[in-house]
Amino acid sequence: MPRICVSLPVHEQPAVILDQVENLRAFLPADTQVVLHLSQSLGADPAAVAPLLPDGVRVNPRSHATRWGDVLHVHNDNLSFAYDELEPFDYVLLHSSNDLYVRSGAERHVATAPVGAAAFPATDMAWTQAAAARRDEMLAAILADLGESQPHGSQIEGTFYAADLFAEMLERIQRRFRPGEGEHYAREEIYYPTLASHLCQDAFAPPVVYWDARLQRSAVPATVWGLLDGTFADSVAAYDFDNMYAVKRVERVLHDRTRELIRAVARAAGARLRLRPPFDARRFLALTFAADVLADPGLLPAWAEAFDGDDDVTLAIHIGPDEADIVADVVAAAQRGGADGPHAPDVTVVSAAPGSFDEAVLRWAVQALYRPAGAATPVLLDDAPQFGPESVRDVQALAERYAARARG
Repeated sequence: MPRICVSLPVHEQPAVILDQVENLRAFLPADTQVVLHLSQSLGADPAAVAPLLPDGVRVNPRSHATRWGDVLHVHNDNLSFAYDELEPFDYVLLHSSNDLYVRSGAERHVATAPVGAAAFPATDMAWTQAAAARRDEMLAAILADLGESQPHGSQIEGTFYAADLFAEMLERIQRRFRPGEGEHYAREEIYYPTLASHLCQDAFAPPVVYWDARLQRSAVPATVWGLLDGTFADSVAAYDFDNMYAVKRVERVLHDRTRELIRAVARAAGARLRLRPPFDARRFLALTFAADVLADPGLLPAWAEAFDGDDDVTLAIHIGPDEADIVADVVAAAQRGGADGPHAPDVTVVSAAPGSFDEAVLRWAVQALYRPAGAATPVLLDDAPQFGPESVRDVQALAERYAARARG
């Protein structure tokens, strides 16, 4: 099977970004390499995010400003980084931040052709990108270098190119392309299929992502089920529904119903993603909240009765950025509750800003949530089973289960 490099620009919702990473790891081969580009609008430092990600997922150290359309410069920079820094790969696979895989096997389809794209002629089309392309002087210069004049178009999501072909495409684009200049339009939907059409004489395969472009609507569960059981199709000639592996326009909302369905399918197909927490912790990590520690005096004593310093377990007490005034009270409560001394369980105080990658990672790093009886489960952490003082012994059983699985 081919070795694949995925280029993925992202710009919002760290928890949703990590959800997409989990989706890619579930459905693409284990040796797939993913390069994320973090838009400047995220306000995230690529160097700080990189250590939080699983093996095989890299962060482009350069962060550019992005807006809707015209992310050509982002994919270009992602792939320049990939050619320089990653292990060799055979294919480039391009994705957007709102598409998700629904089944495995895309790599077999990718291996069938040097290009996977629609690549329809964009000369006389009544399409916004085609009209802009005809006015694009930089594109005209790229075409002139080839002795050609015909632009072509394709959706970007799920398109793929043989790595050596894409390297030549990239070099030719960079000769003439000046990011930020000229008309603003989705150049990535024109430049790549145009160059591929003139540089590659072999037949193209269809892309691997389905998008209901005519209706411009979000993906719905009915489409997902139809792709899974082989009953879904439409009349778009560019698609091969026997080789459709992902869908576009899944809302960037963690608990969107279509995203939840796809997440369930992904987890049934592959192991759930586990990430390293953004702080030092032992193998099994439980999380509680500072407000809970102060509200329930029995919370920490019950924990200290169940665990000690020999256990490969950490309890992290989360203090929000707006709770600095209670830090001393929480530390005092932890000391009273038995979290101090030579044989005390491993307890740490942590903080993560709302909406940050540090906070989002907790969804994939925490194995248990420890709260007072009857406390509501936070939406971000509803992946973790919740326990209270009366059921803390069940956390022991869960930690032992994790340890046993880690031992093989």
